[in-house]
Amino acid sequence: MRTIIDVQHAMITEKLSVPDVMRRIVAAACEITNGTGALVSLLRDDAFDHAHSAGILEGTEAVPLPRHGSLAGQAVDRREVLISPDAADDDRAFSPYVRRTGVRS
Repeated sequence: MRTIIDVQHAMITEKLSVPDVMRRIVAAACEITNGTGALVSLLRDDAFDHAHSAGILEGTEAVPLPRHGSLAGQAVDRREVLISPDAADDDRAFSPYVRRTGVRS
């Protein structure tokens, strides 16, 4: 919880730009979830534009992720959280993206 409060505090007191806020959010997501990577993506037309990443996903911003045929796209279309314990074995995940990025869940 402290991490979320710190990000909110920084947004207000430091007058962060949108890219700076996104950078802080992906770093906080890794910390909060004890995850190895995090990504903020914005839906633009029929594909996700990766705005900021951290951890193992750093540098994968140029890897395309389509809306249709991806787990992220299904989550957007259904307007609900979808969980995948292992994206490499999940038919809902976009396998070219999973292979290129090494993302697992």
